[in-house]
Amino acid sequence: AKNYFEKALALVKPGEPYAHELAVNYQVNIGSSLIRLEDYEAAGKIFRELLPEEVNTNEILNNTGIIELYLGHPELALTFFNKVNYTNEKMIQLYNHKGRAFKDLKRFDSAGFYFQKA
Repeated sequence: AKNYFEKALALVKPGEPYAHELAVNYQVNIGSSLIRLEDYEAAGKIFRELLPEEVNTNEILNNTGIIELYLGHPELALTFFNKVNYTNEKMIQLYNHKGRAFKDLKRFDSAGFYFQKA
């Protein structure tokens, strides 16, 4: 999948309608692929560079939180998760991630709350 998105990104022509948004979207997908490959450092670098773009912000914040969670930084993960503003079915995944972060912090009451919401 990563190679597909890299090739698609190379085809985006600056100046065309929605080129910037499309490029950011492809980069988000590349970063997500890197998370699945457990290359958290490379994925985190992509998301840190994309955050100021203010495009796909929720996905970037959520993915950054996931990286921090996988790296063993649940408190930092929660700071990113708490900035995510999903209003759709993605909330279930977000609640699961928040629950895991609280479980890792041994705050089982909060973990249970979010697992219950998921």
